[in-house]
Amino acid sequence: MSICGKVILVLGIIGAALFVVGFVLGFSSALDGLINRQIESSVRLENNTTQFDRWATLPFPLQFKIYAFNVVNPAEILNGAKPIVEEVGPFVYNQRRQKEDIEYDEETDSFRYTQRQMFEFDEELSALSEDTVITVLNMPLQGIFLTIEGTSTVISINEFWDNMFNNDGYFLTITARELFFEGYHFCITQNINVILRLTCNGLKAMITDSKTMTSDNEKITFSFFGHKNNSHDGLYEVSGGNKDIHTLGAILSWQEQNHLDTWNGENSTCNRIRGRDSSIYPPFNNESSSFDIFNTDLCRIVNLKANGTTEYENIEGILLKLGIDEMISDCDKRCYCIRETLDLNGERECLPVGFADMRSCTSAPILSSFPHMLWADEIYANTVIGQEPNAEKHQTFVVLEPNTGTPLQGAKRIQFNVVIRPIEGLTVTENLRHSVFPVIWVEEGFNLPDEQVQQLQDDFFAKINMLNAISYALIGVGAELSSDILSN
Repeated sequence: MSICGKVILVLGIIGAALFVVGFVLGFSSALDGLINRQIESSVRLENNTTQFDRWATLPFPLQFKIYAFNVVNPAEILNGAKPIVEEVGPFVYNQRRQKEDIEYDEETDSFRYTQRQMFEFDEELSALSEDTVITVLNMPLQGIFLTIEGTSTVISINEFWDNMFNNDGYFLTITARELFFEGYHFCITQNINVILRLTCNGLKAMITDSKTMTSDNEKITFSFFGHKNNSHDGLYEVSGGNKDIHTLGAILSWQEQNHLDTWNGENSTCNRIRGRDSSIYPPFNNESSSFDIFNTDLCRIVNLKANGTTEYENIEGILLKLGIDEMISDCDKRCYCIRETLDLNGERECLPVGFADMRSCTSAPILSSFPHMLWADEIYANTVIGQEPNAEKHQTFVVLEPNTGTPLQGAKRIQFNVVIRPIEGLTVTENLRHSVFPVIWVEEGFNLPDEQVQQLQDDFFAKINMLNAISYALIGVGAELSSDILSN
């Protein structure tokens, strides 16, 4: 064989080899394996990596939106009218998160940390200013009324409550700033006499575990979220995903415990700490995926289930939603039926579908629900006029990029309500209708910013496209060389 023939033969062999390699990479699991290993290395939590830095300090603020229910007919309600409310908002706060005191245990592949939250009002994104005046149910007053119901304290509270509460009444006209973060003050020492001071001291002893009320020598202060600002919600321990990528971000313990003592049954499903905090998810998800989410504000684990696919910024994502079955206290979730807050009729019964008793979590007689009482029991929901439930606006959801588990978009939504009804011995309540009164609802959400979308494109999609391009280029070159050999 001539030298030319040998060269042609060698090129033909090389072309065939390139074709085979390209074909194997492009049309077998080999390319998938390369991609999966690339994904795993980029998403697991390791010090001094981009993923770790993003996890430790959220590179963009979450939007914390608050909607209040302004009371339209407060005087009429006190005389027996059905409550009418109107939604006002959103009042938007930028919520920044910073993990602190991070410690890594290599043996267990776990990180321990606390997470500080800081809130700053965003006037540009808000519909109204923080100085907007709202008329709302006097939450601390009604909380006290429901707490002392049936006790001898009712007599003294009935006589003195208006002076203790600055003569502000059963409904408060208050600024959004005071209601949400700055605080509403009552039992102000300089404004009350000795007898009232003794009663207020008794109230201070009652609220030692309250998240929404604090006290000092001069006053008691109520705010919905003042306790959250520039603070953390406990010590977490989570998996780094280095030994098993599917455990990435899974909560191993909270406050050095793996069980709560909030709900019925010491080792019940309701009390078992598990899931994740909704900020980090493992890779390799599909339309059958579901995730338990641990929410410390609610002391509760809820489940997000895949509900089809959607697109965000031209990236296909899996849509996961929180369903109606997450606000029940029946069947396997009966351990959520604590019977600590009396129901609409003043009885200790399990709450109907759509409501959760938060007293054992917040030390306050609050009922949580989805916003506008979405999917809630109609008898309860229809006790107030002005709510307009809409699943698209009021359901909790998250959109994940399926391969990397990157959250693209999401919103956690919850509403806080209080039962109002006649309470024996409290004159101001004697004409009230039995109602579940909505006060506020909140949305903690995000849309992945353009910069982060571009980083996802660069870190993941560009590399996939490069690998695909290489495989197809090998096929093309191999086919071309083989074609030249055959033609000769």
